[in-house]
Amino acid sequence: MKRLAAILLGLALLCPAALGETFLVDCWSTEETPGYALLLKDDGTALTPPETYGAIAQLSNGDMSLFCATRFNEQIIKDVGEVDDDYRAYQNMALVDAEGHALTDYLYFDMARDPGGAIIGRRWPTGVDVLDDDGNVLFTGDYIDIRPTGEGGWLALRGEDQKQDGQEVNALVAVDADGTAHDTGLHTGYFRLEPFCDGLCPVSDIVELNGKAVILNAKGERAKKQTFEQLSEVNNGYVITVEDELYGLYKMSTGRYLLPPVYDYIHLDSAYSRAVFIASQGGDVEVYDAQTGEKLLSRSYPGANYVFCWMLSEDTLQVGEDYDRREICDLTGNAFFQVNTKNDVMTLYTNAYGIPQRFVESVGEWPNDKNHIIDLDGNQVGPDWQRIDTSLWKDGHGRYVVTRYELHKDRDGEMYPLYSSYRSGVCDENGELCLAMNYQNIQVLSLDRYWVETPERIGMVDGEGKWYYAIEKYAALMD
Repeated sequence: MKRLAAILLGLALLCPAALGETFLVDCWSTEETPGYALLLKDDGTALTPPETYGAIAQLSNGDMSLFCATRFNEQIIKDVGEVDDDYRAYQNMALVDAEGHALTDYLYFDMARDPGGAIIGRRWPTGVDVLDDDGNVLFTGDYIDIRPTGEGGWLALRGEDQKQDGQEVNALVAVDADGTAHDTGLHTGYFRLEPFCDGLCPVSDIVELNGKAVILNAKGERAKKQTFEQLSEVNNGYVITVEDELYGLYKMSTGRYLLPPVYDYIHLDSAYSRAVFIASQGGDVEVYDAQTGEKLLSRSYPGANYVFCWMLSEDTLQVGEDYDRREICDLTGNAFFQVNTKNDVMTLYTNAYGIPQRFVESVGEWPNDKNHIIDLDGNQVGPDWQRIDTSLWKDGHGRYVVTRYELHKDRDGEMYPLYSSYRSGVCDENGELCLAMNYQNIQVLSLDRYWVETPERIGMVDGEGKWYYAIEKYAALMD
């Protein structure tokens, strides 16, 4: 039997501690073993043993204090087997602290932090736990979904499915702090309860209202007379509405629209620390602060076939039309980069802090395209590469994974990159290499830490190629 054996090198003892950052890294899968995830300090200290967690994710954006983590796949097979209908295979997730310690058993198939602060763990096929940050169960019940009211109770959906008009629905109940449940007389489906805000909860697809949505209070009673076609994406008391396929933005506490339901589309962009609502109508785009409702900017592109806008970093956003004309703005609407080009200008960083001063321009058709960094004036910085991945912008510095490879013809005469020829490195915002082109895969962790793969090993290095943590790869034949 062929397998991958991993030997952890004690290189961390040879390397001085850096800034004390913690990284979440993915150990890439191979033909011989599935991938797994690690929590790793920048001095090479592994907070989680290898092949413990299959995946690790932050409970909240930017919060490195609590995580939800799944078991390593081979451990699931060992404990449960490969029976698809065995419910234990779905109960695969635990709460993990910043030191990599599991605070709960593997009880959940889904975990999320409610905007009110509580952690919701969902069990399969039914059952929910409300947890605190130490993993203590504050409330448990045979429900499929639950929302803390902020007043000591919960709105919840019972676990037993019922058939109404051919659809599976669940009874909506108001639950007191002592666990006593009160029927509301309403039924809806899974994931139709939005988070509470100011004591109010939008609920969609209510059977008794012919699939309409309403706003309920903590007792499960209608708090507003209005009914809506759809309610979604609550933030700071604002909720997006849909009426006759047109979108609006409604303030629940006042019962008034900030934006009337006349827009082609409205969505919440909350990928970074400052959330915004983005609304489009025809060739017009408007951006509103999700906390205050203040309009941050508006742009008009008459005759555009398509307009777009999304957050680029915690301080910037990109807006434009038809991918031919675009600009990068700060959150006051000040544009500091504009481009009118048929070339593709890549602006989305994996992680960005502050206002990026560099972007990536791609010229030509893949796989014969040329890629290079450009500054805010559109001037090329550094050489051309076959591939560039924007990875990090922080403290005025950028990190970009750059790759070269060989092209080969397939049987149809089409050219394609030969994966075995991939060689990647990292360059800075000036196009200068800060990590040599010696690696098959690279994940940028910080300005001077990189998770890399070579034919012999996987691990973390600095810009000089010094190994802080490594896993040797080799295959062995075993009986």
